[in-house]
Amino acid sequence: MKVFITGGTGYVGSRIVRDLLDAGHEGVALVRGRSKSKLPVDPDRIEIVRGDALIPESFSKAIEDCDAVIHLIAIIREFPRKGITFEKLNLETTRNVLNEAVKHDITRFVYMSALGAKHDSPSGYFTTKARSEDLVRDSGLEYSIFRPSIIHGPGDEFINYFAGIMRTFHVIPIIGAGTYRMQPIHLRNVSQAFVQSLTSEVAVNKTYGVAGPDRREVDDRD
Repeated sequence: MKVFITGGTGYVGSRIVRDLLDAGHEGVALVRGRSKSKLPVDPDRIEIVRGDALIPESFSKAIEDCDAVIHLIAIIREFPRKGITFEKLNLETTRNVLNEAVKHDITRFVYMSALGAKHDSPSGYFTTKARSEDLVRDSGLEYSIFRPSIIHGPGDEFINYFAGIMRTFHVIPIIGAGTYRMQPIHLRNVSQAFVQSLTSEVAVNKTYGVAGPDRREVDDRD
């Protein structure tokens, strides 16, 4: 299967790219600027397309002969002054890639949402994820939507993000009331779910919450 992948240079995407190729699929990676150097595999193993998911014409030709799409582009923090917003990176990129997939009769669309995605969330991150899910479901394509919990593994963003805050400000941020449950999942399991869903009839038009087996009680107030 020939798979068009966005976000392939990111933390999750890098692992998915490796596993995708190791499973015998062909890959077409959309990359921006110098991101080519961040791809986790030899460039000879994957087709590289320089473009921007916010500019459909930059990747329209590359996606037309693919069989499936894995769409991973998203941000967890906004930088409005730089034009980096949830609305643009989480929602608009999804709309653009979906439109091109529909136009070129792509068979399967696999989307990475987030555990907690809902329309009435106070978080712009989660509301744009929920709205993106709506776009995927309404596209008419066969889809699989994954909502991972906190993803851990070598170099994970979540733990390093909070570690950075602690190093800089010497505080531990409290989320909500300070008490909540977490079920972290390892990066390799998330990647395997994405790759296997491409050829699984069971996964067609399904939305999955993806979490690890161990539930951890967290109390930031201690």
